[in-house]
Amino acid sequence: MPKAAEVLWIGQMSGEDVMTTEVQPVQRIMSAGDPQRVLHVVVRTHEITGGRLNVSDPQEWLQMSVLQLSPTQAMVPHYHHGRPPEAPAAAVTQETWIVMRGGLDVRLFDENHQLVESTHLGAGDLLATFGGGHAFDRPEPATVIVECKNGPYLGRDYTPIAE
Repeated sequence: MPKAAEVLWIGQMSGEDVMTTEVQPVQRIMSAGDPQRVLHVVVRTHEITGGRLNVSDPQEWLQMSVLQLSPTQAMVPHYHHGRPPEAPAAAVTQETWIVMRGGLDVRLFDENHQLVESTHLGAGDLLATFGGGHAFDRPEPATVIVECKNGPYLGRDYTPIAE
C-alpha cells in the first residue's frame, strides 16, 4: 500500500481529475537506481471503493485506469483520435497482467536485474510493468491471466534475468 502522504490521481467518468491523499489499494514498486521512477504497480481491484483510479503516470506508453461503475453511470459512444504523425513510437514494451481466476506468485526486478519485490496476485489483481523485469511461478490450478502490452508484437523479444 502507498504511504498516506503519497498523492494519487483519481478522476470521475467526466474526465476531470481530482487529487487525493487517501490510501488506495495500490502498491508502487520503485527503481532501486532511480527512486523517483515507478517500475511496477500492483492494484488490488477488490479493494477499489469507487470512482476512477489512474494506474499509470501520464507519460507512460501504457495507459490504464481502474473504474468502479455505479448503476447510474453511462459512457457516451466515442472514438479515440490517432496519434499525430510526429509522435514517437513506443521505445519500450510495457505490460499488464490481470488475474481473472486463481493466483500466482510474482517476482519484480529493477533495471539492474535486482529483485525489488515478491508478491502474490489473486483473482482481480492487476500488475502493470513500466520498466524493469518480472517473472511468475507456482500458479494455482486453472489460473487465468490476461496479458496486455503495447505493440507491435515482436514474438519472444526479451532477455532472461540470471537469478
